[in-house]
Formats: sequence, structure tokens, C-alpha cells
Amino acid sequence: MPTSNAERQKAFRERLRQRLAAVDTPAPLPDKPKLSAMPANKRWAALLDQAKVILTIRRDEMQEYFDDRSETWQEGEKGAAFQERLDAMESVLDELEELE
Repeated sequence: MPTSNAERQKAFRERLRQRLAAVDTPAPLPDKPKLSAMPANKRWAALLDQAKVILTIRRDEMQEYFDDRSETWQEGEKGAAFQERLDAMESVLDELEELE
């Protein structure tokens, strides 16, 4: 178990790297259209997919962090504030789903 902030950050970056590697790498973004009047729907959809993957990883990491805390912490002031942020992240992901 990491004890210093640097070790925890290093462990987090490694977990994030592993999770990103495990996710199917999306195809490269399509090129922007040559004419500015032409919509870039495929490009925008690909960008939205990438955003959802990254935010889902963040939400999962936050949930894991919350679940690893004691029940006392979860029910306390810090836990309640953290749960609000977690709920907000869930709302963001729900909103992204509606954009499709």
C-alpha cells in the first residue's frame, strides 16, 4: 500500500494507464471537413465517445475510492461532499448519453 502522496499518485497513474490500455482504442478522429459549412458529425461523435470513456473511468475510480472508505467517513461531512461530486459526475455522463 503506497504511503506517500507521490507513491499514491504514481499508483493512480499506473491504474489509469492500465485501464486506458484495456479499453478498446477508438479509431483515429476523422479529419475536419474541408469546407467549414459542412458538418463534421463523425468527428464529433468520435470526440463524444472519447469523452465518455475518460469520464467513465473517472467515475469508476471515484466510486472505488468512496467504497474503500469506512462507513463513518462515507456518512460524515467529507463522504457526503464526495458523494455529491460523484452524483454530479453521474449526471454529466447521463447528459452525454442524451447527446447521441
